[in-house]
Amino acid sequence: MKSKMLAYTIFTLVVTLQLLSYWKYASLEEDAEQAERAAFETYFVGDDERLKMVGFSHKNNTLSIALAIMGLGEVPEQRDRLQANTQAFVYDKVCNNQILVDYLNQGNTISVEILNGDLDASRGRENIASMKMTASRCE
Repeated sequence: MKSKMLAYTIFTLVVTLQLLSYWKYASLEEDAEQAERAAFETYFVGDDERLKMVGFSHKNNTLSIALAIMGLGEVPEQRDRLQANTQAFVYDKVCNNQILVDYLNQGNTISVEILNGDLDASRGRENIASMKMTASRCE
């Protein structure tokens, strides 16, 4: 009887320790993802009050970022110029950062969407530009 009680106690302790270990790992992983998001938000948005990061994910070999530009109105004027400027912005941000270039050189991609932040997100935001950055784009 004592050996069964001891075995049950040890089993319960092992299971509890495994669960605590998993929860700690999941919490650390979530903290790391939030820190990564905050770093990219600071880099891409900075102090510009017209920009807002509305999406972020880093899965497999792709870093995906969605930025919304505020103050454009529902129908932006000079759409071609706006697209050219946003593409230049993304190119400069990615290709002038050695850490991001190294990330691309390892076979990874960075996907950036620029959206009209003045449209209601529930109706879907208008896509102004989408760029998929690879190592060849920064050469």
